[in-house]
Amino acid sequence: MCYNIFLKEKCRRVRLSELMVRVQLLGGFQVERDGVALTAFHSQKAQSLLAYLLVYRDRTHPRAVLANLFWGESDETRAQANLRNALYSLRQMLEGPQRRFGTFLITEGGAVRFNPHSHYSLDVQEFEEKLEAAQETPGPQHAALLEEAVGLYHGDLLPGFYDDWVLIEQEHLRELYLHALKELAAHYTEQKDYAHALEWVRRALAVSPWQEDLHRAAMQLYAFIGDRAAALSQYAECTNILQRELNAAPLPETQMLYERILHNRPLGGGAHTPRLPTRAPFVGREHELHTLTNLWHQAQQGHGQAVFIGGEVGVGKTTLVQRFLEDLPRHPPPPLGEGSGERSSVLHGASSPAGGDLPYQPLLHAIRAGLKALSKEKLAQLPAVWRSELAQFVPELQEKFPDLTPNPRLPPAQGKARWFAALTGFFELLARERPVMLFLDDLHWADDATLEYLGHLVGAKHTLPLLVIGTYRTEEAGAGSRLRTWLDRLGPGRAYHALTLPRLSPAETGLWLQSWLQSTASQALPVLYHQTEGNPLFLTELARSLVQSGALAQDQAGCWKLVVEDVSAAHWPEDLRELIRASVRRVPARAQGLLGPAAVLGRSFELPVLREVLHQPTEKLLDRLDALCHAGLLVERDGRYQFHHELTRQVIYDDLSTDRKKLWHKKIGQALETIYPQAPDELAGDLARHFEQAALWKKAIRYAERAGTLAQDIYAHRAAIQFFTKAAAFSQTIKDHQGQAQNLNNIGRTHVSVGEYPDALRCYSQALQICQQNKDREGEGRSLNNIGVVHQEQGKYEEALHCYHQTLTICQELKIRRGEGISLNNIGNIYHLLGQYEEALAHYQQALEIRRELGERRGEGITLDNLGGLLQSLGRYSEALSFHEQALKLRQELGDRTGAADTLENLGMLFVSTGKLQEARASLEQALEIRHQIEERRGQGYCFYMLGHCCRDQGDSHGALKHYQAARALFGELGLKAEYMLTRSAEGRAHLKLKALPQALSCSTEAVKLLEGGQGCATPHEILFNHFQVLAAHGQEDKARTYLQRAYQTVMERAEKIRERQEDFLTNVPINCQIIQAWEATQRDAGPG
Repeated sequence: MCYNIFLKEKCRRVRLSELMVRVQLLGGFQVERDGVALTAFHSQKAQSLLAYLLVYRDRTHPRAVLANLFWGESDETRAQANLRNALYSLRQMLEGPQRRFGTFLITEGGAVRFNPHSHYSLDVQEFEEKLEAAQETPGPQHAALLEEAVGLYHGDLLPGFYDDWVLIEQEHLRELYLHALKELAAHYTEQKDYAHALEWVRRALAVSPWQEDLHRAAMQLYAFIGDRAAALSQYAECTNILQRELNAAPLPETQMLYERILHNRPLGGGAHTPRLPTRAPFVGREHELHTLTNLWHQAQQGHGQAVFIGGEVGVGKTTLVQRFLEDLPRHPPPPLGEGSGERSSVLHGASSPAGGDLPYQPLLHAIRAGLKALSKEKLAQLPAVWRSELAQFVPELQEKFPDLTPNPRLPPAQGKARWFAALTGFFELLARERPVMLFLDDLHWADDATLEYLGHLVGAKHTLPLLVIGTYRTEEAGAGSRLRTWLDRLGPGRAYHALTLPRLSPAETGLWLQSWLQSTASQALPVLYHQTEGNPLFLTELARSLVQSGALAQDQAGCWKLVVEDVSAAHWPEDLRELIRASVRRVPARAQGLLGPAAVLGRSFELPVLREVLHQPTEKLLDRLDALCHAGLLVERDGRYQFHHELTRQVIYDDLSTDRKKLWHKKIGQALETIYPQAPDELAGDLARHFEQAALWKKAIRYAERAGTLAQDIYAHRAAIQFFTKAAAFSQTIKDHQGQAQNLNNIGRTHVSVGEYPDALRCYSQALQICQQNKDREGEGRSLNNIGVVHQEQGKYEEALHCYHQTLTICQELKIRRGEGISLNNIGNIYHLLGQYEEALAHYQQALEIRRELGERRGEGITLDNLGGLLQSLGRYSEALSFHEQALKLRQELGDRTGAADTLENLGMLFVSTGKLQEARASLEQALEIRHQIEERRGQGYCFYMLGHCCRDQGDSHGALKHYQAARALFGELGLKAEYMLTRSAEGRAHLKLKALPQALSCSTEAVKLLEGGQGCATPHEILFNHFQVLAAHGQEDKARTYLQRAYQTVMERAEKIRERQEDFLTNVPINCQIIQAWEATQRDAGPG
C-alpha cells in the first residue's frame, strides 16, 4: 500500500515537471496548460504579445521595441508600464502560482523572449517544420508530409487580430500553405490522378481566388477529366473575380486556354516555357557610343567634358551608359605619356522620385564611392576646412580624420561657396590620381541643390580629367520645366554636349529580337515593331509576355513565330503599364509578396532591410528575390537590389491599396530605425517620408525637422523650407500648435538667411498668431524676437525695437533668463544703430550680467564685443579696448574662430580710429587669415574695408581704393546692402583723393541713394559727409552744404542723448570731429545771419 502511494506521488511529480503549454494560432487563438484551456487573458494585446513572442521565438526582443510595437500610441512611460503589466499577466497565466518565473518567458537585460527549451507546442512551428521536412524528402513520402502540413493549417493566423505583424505573418503563412497545395496538385496531376489534384486546387482557390494560375490549373484538370462545361464555368468565375478584385481581364495565356477548351483544340499543357535572359540585349547606338568614347579620351587628356543624354521612358539611356562603361577597357585612350595607363574612377549617383532624399544625395553617393580610391595620406591633401565640410555628410571621412572639428556657421551665400569649394576640391583631388567619370542618372528627379552644384562643376571642369554624364527623361524636360531651364542656362554646345537617344529602327529591333531570343523571329518582327515602335523597354516586356503566354513560340526549325490562332487583342495591351502589371501577375505567388515592400522601399534596397521588415529567413528571401530577378522585375548590383526599371516600381507601388502602402511605410520606417539606431542623417528625409505615409505624425515631424536642419547645414535652403513646411503641416494635422508655430519659425529663419524678408515676416506672423491664440507665451516671445530680426535686417529699427521690448517682457514674465539676455543684447544693438548710446550701454550691461550669471560664455563674448564697439562709437577707446581684449581671450578659449575674427576686426577699427595703424593692420591681417581659413567671405569683406581705411589714413589712396573695391565686390555678391553702401561711399572718397571726380560722384551718389531709400547703417553721417566732400569738389556748394548739415545734425542729435562724457563722442571720434570742423568752417564762411 505504501509502495503504491509512493509510486503515485512519483508519477504526480513527473507529470508536474512535464507540464506543457499548447498554443494554436492558425484559425484562432487557443492556449492550454496541462490540458486545461486558458481564457482569462489580460487583453487582446496580451494575447497578441504572447503570439508574437512565440512566432519570433528565435530572437530576443528589447523591451523598448515591444512597448513601441504594441503601445506605440501611448507615451514611453505608459507604454513601458503596459508592457510590464501584460508580461506579468502572461506569466501568471502560463506558469501558474506554483511555477518558477522564467519557465516560459525569460526577461533579462532589458529584453524579453519565449523560452525555446520549455515544454510547449505551437501549431505554426509544427506546420513550418512539416513543410521543411517535405522539401528535404523526395518520392511518395514528400506528398504525405505535405498533406500532414496542410492538415495543420486550420485557417489564417490569428483571425480578428489586426496588428501589423499579424497581417504580415498571415500573408507569409498563407503563401506557404498555398505553395504546399500547389505542389500537391502538381504531384497528383503528374500521377494523372486528376480528381485528387482538382481537390487541392479547389482548396487553394478557396483561400486565394484571385490567383489566375490556380484557375488555369482547374480549367485544365476539368478538361482532362472530360468536364468541358466545368472548365468553361471556371473561366467565367475567373473573369468575374479578376474584374471585381483587380479590375483586370484574364492574362492572354488564360484566354488562350479558354479558346482551346471552347473549340476542343489540344491544350498544349506540357509545353515548356523557355527561360529568357534576365538582361535585355544591347544593339545599335554606335553613334552615341562613339561620341561618349571621344569625350572620354578628351577628358583623359585634361580637357574636362560634360554630356547630358535625354530620351523617353524605356529608350535605354541608363543601358547606354552602362554599356559604355563596360566597353571602356576595349577603347583605350590615345597615348598620353607617363601615367596614361592608370585606370579611371567611375562614380555613380542617381536621383530618386520618392521625395525623401536630402539635397545633394546623388553627389554624396558618388563621393562615398570615390573615397575608396583615396588613401588617408591623399585625403589629407584636402584643406582641413574642406574635409570638415564634407565630413558632415560623409561619415567615412570623419572616421579617417576623427580630430576634425566642425566649421563655423557662415551666412548662406558664403557657406554655399565653401561647400561647393569642398565638393569641387574632392573631385579635383580624385582626378589628380586618375581620370574621373561622374555618372548621374535620372536628373529629371534631381533636387535644386544638386542641379545648382552640377552646373558649378560643369563650369569648372575644363582643366580636369573629368567626364560628367547625366541622363534625363525628355518628357520631363519640356519648355519651361525646371530641368530645361537649367540646361538652357548652362548652354548646350558650350558648357556641355547634348545627346538625344532615339528608339530602335526596324533593323535594330530585328537584331535585338534575334539576340534576345537566340534565334530568328522575322515573322513576328513587323507586328512587334508596330506595337512598340522600337522602344526597348516596351519591346522587352511585350516579347516576354508573348513568350510566357505561348503566343510567341518556336517552330520545329527553332524559329520564333506568332501562333496566329492563339493571338488575340488581349496580347496587345494599351500601354507599357499594362504589360508590367501582366508580368507581375505571372510571378510565383511566393515571390509576389516581396514586391509591395520592395516598391515602397524605393529605387534600390538591401536585403537586411527587407529581412527586418518581413522577419523571414535570409535563404527564403534570397530564393524569392532570385525568382523576381529571373522574371525580369529586379536586378542585383553591388549587393543591392533594384527594379529593372523605375516605371516597374512605380506601377507596383501605385497598385498597392492605401492600407497596404500605409502598412509597408510604417514597417520600413521602423526597420530603418532598428537597423540604424543612430538614424544616420542621410536617412532623415526617407524616414520622414515613410512615417508621413504611415500617418505616424510625431515621428514624421521629428525626422522632417531633422532633414530641414541638415538641408540648412549644407545651404540647400529651398529643400530646408520644404521639409520644415511638411513638419508644420504634420503638426497642424495632430493639432500640435506649439510644433506648428516652431516650424513656421524655422521656415521664417530659412527665408531670412537668403534675404527673403517678406516671406519670413509672413511665416513669423503666422507663428505669432498661433501662439497668441493658444496662449503660448514662450512661443509668442520667440516669434516676436524673430519678427524683430526681420525688421532689423530691413533697417526698420523702431519696429525691431518694439518687438524686442515685447520679447523681453515675456521672458521676464516667464523667468526665462537666457531669453532675457538675448533680448537685452538685441535691444542694445538697436539703440546702438539708432545712435542712442547710453540706452544701448545700459542694455548691454544688463545682458552681460545675465550671461555671466548663467555661465553662457559664447553669449558673454558677443556682448563684450558689442560693448567694445559701442564704446568706440562714444570715443571711449581705452574702455573699448578692455572689452575687446576680454572678448578676444574668451573667444579664443572657446575655440570660436568666427567670434575671434569679429573681435580682431573691431580691434582693427579701434586702432584705425586712434591712429595706431601698424597695430590696426596686424589685427586685421590676423582676422583676414582666419576668414580665409574658414572661407567666411563676409568677414573678408570687412577686413578689406578696414584695411582700406588703414591705407587711406597712411595717404595711400591707390591702396585704399584697391581694398575698398575688393570689399565692395564681396558685399555686392553676398547681397549685403548696408556694407555695400558704406564701402561704395568710402570708394567715392578714395576716388576723390585721386582726383577722379566722375568716379567719385558715381560711387558716392549710389551710396546716398541707398541711404535715402531706407537702407540703414550705424554711421549714416559718414556717408552724408563723404557726399558733401564729393559735391563740394564738383563745385555744387549749396547742395553739398545740405548734406553737410544733415551729417552735422545726425551727430548732434546723437550727442544730445549722451548724458555722460559727451565730449569724448564729439572730440575723440574722427568722423565726428571732421563733420563738426567742416560745419563750423562753413558757418564762419557764411558770416553772421
